[in-house]
Amino acid sequence: MSERDHAARMDAKYRRVRHVYDLTRKYFLFGRDHALEILDPRSASSILEIGCGTGRNLRAIARLAPEAEVHGIDISAEMLKSAGGKTASLKNVRLRQADATTLDTERLFGNRGYDAVLMSYSLSMVPDWKAALAKAIKAVGPGGRLVVVDFGRFEGYGRFGPMIVEALSKADAPPLPDLHGAVTRAISGRSHLRASFGKSMRGYYVWAVVERANR
Repeated sequence: MSERDHAARMDAKYRRVRHVYDLTRKYFLFGRDHALEILDPRSASSILEIGCGTGRNLRAIARLAPEAEVHGIDISAEMLKSAGGKTASLKNVRLRQADATTLDTERLFGNRGYDAVLMSYSLSMVPDWKAALAKAIKAVGPGGRLVVVDFGRFEGYGRFGPMIVEALSKADAPPLPDLHGAVTRAISGRSHLRASFGKSMRGYYVWAVVERANR
């Protein structure tokens, strides 16, 4: 799927849904606040969210780190309308429309490396998610970290697990088949990067943290 086609698909998906997105997603996008705790915005001077959606996380981040540069990108112009509204009063937030798979933060924001990078339930929505993961890792500056949180494989839900995975796949958010393996391969042979992983709620959601050495 081309960048233009994906953008159009996401705009069509969220044109109306964005108005009730935060109200409805609070009941099943678990782990977002956990990811913010791991991200630790208060210790960062520059923060990027890839796939910022309605700006829910950006607003929380900007309030936790009012002196930091807080940047957000999303492929959907419709979602950015909501994000812009949520963060309009926050002077340290900047938004841009961009594709995660071709992300160039220096061109967009003049920043080559961030102290903290977040992907919250956005990686699974990118068709070429491995390319997006590579760009996210590249966006981490010395001493910084990337935090990814997304749907797990629901392995603790018995016969309902595959049904949930199928439903999410039909909703353009197929759970990542192997986040642990993909991250491990992406940083293989790069001694300045290290990763840690976890999962919660019987495999409902998973997270990965990639940290870059301060050098």
